Amino acid sequence: MIRTKLLLWMGWVLVAGYAPVVLAQNAPAPPPASGTSAAATTAAPGSATAKPAAPRATVQWTKRTVAFSNRIAVIGLPSEGGRAKPHCSADGMEFFDLAPGLAGDDAEGMRYLFSVSPDGEAKRISRKVPIGFDGISVVDFFAGEQRLVTLLKATKRQDGGDTIPRETAYFLSESDGEGDLSSQVQLDVRFRPLKIGSFSKGEILLLGWDESNLTPVLALLKDDGTVGRFFDLEERRGAQPEGARTAASAAPSLAHVDLTSLESATFVALSDELLLTFPGTNRPIYVLSAGGDSRSIAIELPSGFTMHDVLGSNGGSTLMVRAQASTGQARNNNAQQRLFAVNAASGALLNEIVFDTPRVADVTCVVNSSLTAMYLDTPAGLDGSGANAGAANATQLVMVSTR
Repeated sequence: MIRTKLLLWMGWVLVAGYAPVVLAQNAPAPPPASGTSAAATTAAPGSATAKPAAPRATVQWTKRTVAFSNRIAVIGLPSEGGRAKPHCSADGMEFFDLAPGLAGDDAEGMRYLFSVSPDGEAKRISRKVPIGFDGISVVDFFAGEQRLVTLLKATKRQDGGDTIPRETAYFLSESDGEGDLSSQVQLDVRFRPLKIGSFSKGEILLLGWDESNLTPVLALLKDDGTVGRFFDLEERRGAQPEGARTAASAAPSLAHVDLTSLESATFVALSDELLLTFPGTNRPIYVLSAGGDSRSIAIELPSGFTMHDVLGSNGGSTLMVRAQASTGQARNNNAQQRLFAVNAASGALLNEIVFDTPRVADVTCVVNSSLTAMYLDTPAGLDGSGANAGAANATQLVMVSTR
């Protein structure tokens, strides 16, 4: 009798210990935490095997509405200037290089740049070009805080007008923002120059392509056109800002960027540093200093958008990134371009900047937290009637800004 009661008691203990396990196995899974994406538990599109992904926070941002005002007509810029790309310097000056639209033998037209002040006044600036060459073209142009720098390619052809150049040379042409000083030096480098930039204190940075090793090259130039120091593209030296999301694990280092990407790359001024950006992609932005330190920032954008460009600025904790639709309608459609403010240290998306006019594509730069835009518009006072009827369709370049 005692044995029977003991056996029954042990059986109840076993059942009581097993029941919670069974209930736990059959219980429904808890809902995802607030702020996470349901898609985070699915496999990435195109992945070879379906593996659960780690939960990822949903990209969220707020819209900030701004208004442009202070409409100023730009006076003194040639008519073709309205169709040229403006380059903004750190002090808010806009510079226009009309040479990319000229023929390669139009050396006279390549001798000048044009500046436009915040008051809308245009001024012609001299630029030196090489002589003794029958073909000159602008490879790249950069408006720095201390100087304007142009990377020129010049060619000489065989007597008799052969189409194959017998000599190709690259030149660095420099001008000051006032147009009083200009200089020129032939580059003596063992790689193909592609992009030029200038730090705030005047150091010249050259991005190129080593055609022997098929690798990128990044170098600071001396005043005589030779290399002063090469950048280490593999190593990321210097401390990362707190909270920065580096892209080292998400994308290849700068040492492994291909030639096609380098040809579309752009230098952008950011206070004492230079940003190396890759428009039309979601590649990281590389932040470079004159001392050789570098880091990368993974920019956060909404799904379906890629970076179109980064607006030049005189520093601050925010970058203004113009994004374009990566799929769908034409990318040059204004509805397909949007302007976002992102954290300059971490790349986190902060705000979307929205406005009625002008178009997002017309915004040129941000200086002291103020946006500037330039676009062609019908001059005020032309209503298409009376004496003004013949000029109703005339346009002029105007400049507007936010407060």
